[in-house]
Amino acid sequence: NRKSALPQGAAGASAGLQAGAAERGKAGAAKSAASDDPLDSIRRINTDQVFENLGTSRGGLSQGEAEKRQARFGKNLIESGKKRSPLLAFLSNFTHLMAVLLWVAGIIAFAEQSRARSFLVGTEAGTLYELRRRCPGKEFFVTRESFVCADMKKITPAALEAVFAGGGTEVSVPEEIAQKARIALERMLELGA
Repeated sequence: NRKSALPQGAAGASAGLQAGAAERGKAGAAKSAASDDPLDSIRRINTDQVFENLGTSRGGLSQGEAEKRQARFGKNLIESGKKRSPLLAFLSNFTHLMAVLLWVAGIIAFAEQSRARSFLVGTEAGTLYELRRRCPGKEFFVTRESFVCADMKKITPAALEAVFAGGGTEVSVPEEIAQKARIALERMLELGA
């Protein structure tokens, strides 16, 4: 595990900022009551107040003060996580259930819009039903008859209805991932409209 050092004395920075903000927060409680964002009090701190709250100055900490804080708070080290190869990171995007569903939707849309009359399908065999239903008069051949995706078989009309009615298993994802997924879904809906 690689470690990278942060500037000396940074360990107490958050606590110092929050303590100073709390003091000022008492004076402006009515003002901050209007906001639900706990970071508002920190955002209102000017630079001189930050230095005062952290017990430092624009010139930084003295060597002695840095050593004292390091002894108290420990070294500011961040352990980097295990890294994946770029190839594995890229390929993992194609195994996620949502990605698989989008691939299948893309295959169906391609077949519907293509002038070709026959297609070789290299995906889940159950996709053939929807392809044949949506594209009468076109022929579809699978590369492997027995290719069945167990996860896709779990997606049934009853399961979808339960989810949309507020039942089923709720899936939570970090907001960063939700934003990226939202962009992809909105784009897909735009293309389908």
